[in-house]
Amino acid sequence: MVQLEDPAPDDVVHDVPDAAELGRLLDERDTTQQDEARSLTLMRRTMANAELGRMLVGGKISGYGYGRQTARPGVVEEAVESMRAGRLVLPVASFGGASHDVAVAMGLVEPLLEHEEVGPNYRETLSEVRELAPGCLESWGQRGVTRDALQQLAREDVPASIAASALRLFETFAP
Repeated sequence: MVQLEDPAPDDVVHDVPDAAELGRLLDERDTTQQDEARSLTLMRRTMANAELGRMLVGGKISGYGYGRQTARPGVVEEAVESMRAGRLVLPVASFGGASHDVAVAMGLVEPLLEHEEVGPNYRETLSEVRELAPGCLESWGQRGVTRDALQQLAREDVPASIAASALRLFETFAP
């Protein structure tokens, strides 16, 4: 296992599988739907523990997981895993999709649209974002990433401006 220090103020240390361990875990798995969903969660958790943060644009609200009822929505689960790891999450709401819903769940924007149909576990996974958001926003604010800056990025719809804003926020957040 590789030890990664969490940049969150409480200095939590996470055990993250190294490449060999991750490969072994994946080789030992069976091919059930539940195990495939777990493998995706493990991949997302490993990525979250190895990153400074994540920018979210778009993302499926249904039709993910190839019809598997055990699946969780990829972009929303990436937000959850990044937030749990104390990483910065930058959702861009203006292009719609799951990133819009993450921005709404974080309280950064008002809903621009409502979805009548969503995939399995979509609303439950968004609820996790909603629960994690207050603590994350507070922690990120202590590192100089303001709610106002996050709201501005979430509403931005010009790609060059999105990139510039995200870069500034990541630079501010970096230890």
